[in-house]
Formats: sequence, C-alpha cells, structure tokens
Amino acid sequence: MPLVKFTYNNIPLVSTGVSSFFANKGYHPLLNFRPPTDPIPNTTEAFINNLKVVYKSIKLFIKEFWEHYQKPADAQ
Repeated sequence: MPLVKFTYNNIPLVSTGVSSFFANKGYHPLLNFRPPTDPIPNTTEAFINNLKVVYKSIKLFIKEFWEHYQKPADAQ
C-alpha cells in the first residue's frame, strides 16, 4: 500500500500540471536512497520562497486551463 500511495501522490494532476506532493512540498519525492541532485532548501525562508514559486506556477497553469475550456463554453 505505501507504494500505491507514493505513486498516486507523485502523478501530475491535469488541473494543476504538478503532483500533489510537489504542490505541497515544492520538490519531488525520491524513491531511491541516493542524495538528491537538487538539494531541498535547508532554511525556512528558502523553503517558503520555493513554495511561492510553485504556487505562482500552479495558479498560472490553472488560469490557462480554465481559459482553454471557457472559450468553447462561451461560444455555445
């Protein structure tokens, strides 16, 4: 069951373009035990700044997603 949960949380969602885990943490979870190539920010400020960038990206993706489907709906 943990592997199923890991997989589910690591699949990019159509509505946001990123996985649930990435949207909440700002980085992708690792399945292996090697050190990450992109280290996780070790300070709270860096972590918060990283999440702000992620959230801005998600907001933009959702806006574009919404506009893509809104135009055909308005045309009807």
